Amino acid sequence: MQIPNEILAIGQKKFSLCLVGQFMGKPPMFGLIQAMAGKLWGHYGAISVAHYKNDLYIFQFPSDSALSRALFGGPWHIGGIPLLLRKWEANIEPVDFSTSVIPVWVHLREVPLELLTKEGLSYLASAIGTPLHMNQDYSKLLVTERVSLCVNVDFSKPLLEKLDIAFNGGTRSIDVTYSWKPQLCVLCNTWGHHSTACSLKKPSVQWVPKVSVAVVNSPGPYTCPISDSAPADSTFAVNKQSDLITTQGATSTTTSVSADISSDQASQYVGCSYC
Repeated sequence: MQIPNEILAIGQKKFSLCLVGQFMGKPPMFGLIQAMAGKLWGHYGAISVAHYKNDLYIFQFPSDSALSRALFGGPWHIGGIPLLLRKWEANIEPVDFSTSVIPVWVHLREVPLELLTKEGLSYLASAIGTPLHMNQDYSKLLVTERVSLCVNVDFSKPLLEKLDIAFNGGTRSIDVTYSWKPQLCVLCNTWGHHSTACSLKKPSVQWVPKVSVAVVNSPGPYTCPISDSAPADSTFAVNKQSDLITTQGATSTTTSVSADISSDQASQYVGCSYC
């Protein structure tokens, strides 16, 4: 069955004030997402949140201005996890964060007036990545201080901070800034969080050293009761053992002393107040 475009247009209009959000990491609890959406953007009006599919969330705003403030006012974090917001479009799919190409908002300053067109701005953005869309139609503006474009940027490559362009026999320099720069986790090779916050990080283990058994020979006039009561042919050997203690990558060596004695001698040894 072929669905008429007129019917699709009616359904798509319902989402004209919606943004699609995706977390760069494990999503927080839905209740926290709802609460934080109201806290972040609630002063613009009521915000509706719905879980869509494949960890995508739909945020519905009360007006175009409220949507624009959320879309261009980031970066946003909920529960310490970065939230990527995009305009809703038909058949939208999740961003694959295992790749280094991620859509971000790129801001250009001091763009020549002759390039404030869709064609001119797309040409400039193509030097940074793959242009996707603009936050407004700049061709209708005579002058603007900053241009914002959504661009697929490859973060595995060095990021441009300036665009040096030549035209009309002269040169100009355009400043380039990014709304945010995702981090690469070296544990799971995924963009969006640091390795210290990765779910694959193993908890650190701290080994407790053995309890030292203690001293044998007593200096000075004090006489150990074990040495007095021990038979002449008995052995009372002292063995030194080295235990390696590992604590989060740092190592140290401690020496403990153990004594080889009989069970009868051990009872006397334990009662010795000195050793």
